Amino acid sequence: MMSLNLDTIPSISESFPLVSVVVPVFNAERFLRETLESLLCQTYRPIEVITVDDGSTDSSSDILREFADRIQRIHQENQGVGVARNVGVEHSVGSYIAFCDADDIWFPGKLKAQMEIVKRHPCVGVVGGFMENIDELGRTLKSSHRALNLYDKPMKLHQAFLMEGNMICLSTALIRKHAFSSIGGFQAGRQDIKAEDFDLWIRLSRTTRFYLSSQYMGQYRILKQSRSHGSLRKEYGAQFQLLRMYRSEYTPENYNIRKAKIYSEWAESSFVEEESHAWKLQVKAIKLHPANLSYQVRFGRGLVTYQVKRLLRLFQGHFGFRKDIE
Repeated sequence: MMSLNLDTIPSISESFPLVSVVVPVFNAERFLRETLESLLCQTYRPIEVITVDDGSTDSSSDILREFADRIQRIHQENQGVGVARNVGVEHSVGSYIAFCDADDIWFPGKLKAQMEIVKRHPCVGVVGGFMENIDELGRTLKSSHRALNLYDKPMKLHQAFLMEGNMICLSTALIRKHAFSSIGGFQAGRQDIKAEDFDLWIRLSRTTRFYLSSQYMGQYRILKQSRSHGSLRKEYGAQFQLLRMYRSEYTPENYNIRKAKIYSEWAESSFVEEESHAWKLQVKAIKLHPANLSYQVRFGRGLVTYQVKRLLRLFQGHFGFRKDIE
């Protein structure tokens, strides 16, 4: 287990402003220790780590007590992750806020790299970066980069968020506390908002510049249950929900373009999950934005892949082949 070298902590000053790290915790016993160690071993100092136990029923609270001398612990009845994050910020004293989910991991130089960025660019209110995808066993999964010219420079991203979707994993983000507080933090009281992090970026981007670093900041854990069929409808339904919420900020043409993009990305995910309705989703994207030829290509590729996999399953079933026997 990694240890914290207290001798490396400088005094709080303008050169080394305090960063408050907020970790919402709900039944996170499996990965919580690893997550906390990665936060406490940051090469940047000073930091404070604030954990908010959102009514866990497993051994998470016992694990948090193991770190009692190095973290601040808050317990509340289960109210949801958005409330937990806001509560953590309310108890923070840092000039900057960083969030980390209780199953994600930060690389040791994550905060140092981001604080160097905000020092070079005082106009920036949010710094994000890339995360490696890992599975439950810590094995690296395939990650994809967005082919956007938005990285490694201060940017106004309001229009990009509206048209391209969420480009920042919350566990990578470093946020000026003043900017976060000025918009009221997460809209946790609104039960209709499912993608709270994306909603936060849209509202922050109205007044705040962003800096998307091309560096990898840590590891994002993808759990099996998050890959279930039902989760796709929930995930993309949350995007449609925000699209409707911010409809007044779109022209009619851009609204249809964004709607088509969501349908197309949902279709691609559905093809991977071998869902039978995937092709119907891609057809909706084509109808909404027929000028985008990539949708037709994606439709053809996805449909062929789906049919090939279907035929292979039929072939294997007919001849009694088993995947677990070579």
